[in-house]
Amino acid sequence: MTLGEIADLNNPKFSSAAGELGMWKPFEFVQRYGFGIYFMEPYDPKRTPVLFVYGISGSPQDWRTILEKMDRRKHQLWFCLYPSGIRLDKAANGLSSAILLLKQRYGVKQIDVVAHSMGGLVSRGAIQRAVSLAGTNFIPHLVTISTPWGGHQAAELAVKHLDFPVPSWRDMAPGSDYLKEILNQPLPTGTRHDLLFSYKSSSSLSLPSENDGVVAVPSELLPQVQEQAASVLGVFQDHMGILASPITLQRVEQSLAR
Repeated sequence: MTLGEIADLNNPKFSSAAGELGMWKPFEFVQRYGFGIYFMEPYDPKRTPVLFVYGISGSPQDWRTILEKMDRRKHQLWFCLYPSGIRLDKAANGLSSAILLLKQRYGVKQIDVVAHSMGGLVSRGAIQRAVSLAGTNFIPHLVTISTPWGGHQAAELAVKHLDFPVPSWRDMAPGSDYLKEILNQPLPTGTRHDLLFSYKSSSSLSLPSENDGVVAVPSELLPQVQEQAASVLGVFQDHMGILASPITLQRVEQSLAR
């Protein structure tokens, strides 16, 4: 596990090609690139770490616009690297362990988390586990963007009809054990959740009319999660375009400042 290494975002292991490998061949990904949390610059105890978590088939480069434009006077930017094809409980456990090790190594008092798509599902599980193990809540902010809280119908179909589906698809299927586990347990007291969703739809046989090109809007706005969120904001972008929107950057910075 790589923890705290200063990263060049242009490194091929942070690319979309590597992200695709991480979904389709997660074990090969781990052999090539490993798992870890990387820093954009050396650790600074005076600034709050913000950890960015990408979604299925994603990569750290998905965050390029936000990482390059975000105000760093109060924040230091971290991002994780993980194979998005693994079972989500394993991803959440790995992320939780990495966060706790960094907290211990640097004496970190607070870590905020920003997650996209399936990364929101991984992050919710990781936060629940990390705070429980730490015995104190050191993660006051979670911002999720275009997360399929209600699961994804295509994942359910793939699990049903394919002999060897991508392992994480099993956990992305609506009503999966993993979704039940993280949703039946609230976020720790003191963790504020700000929810952003995208809704620029495209015609698709596998998605309902309300979608962002990848995820159904009703899944993004699962009532149980929406009711618990401190704020909900829709951004008229598609599933990936929302990460480059100035509105998204503005809301992320506003949410972390609360």
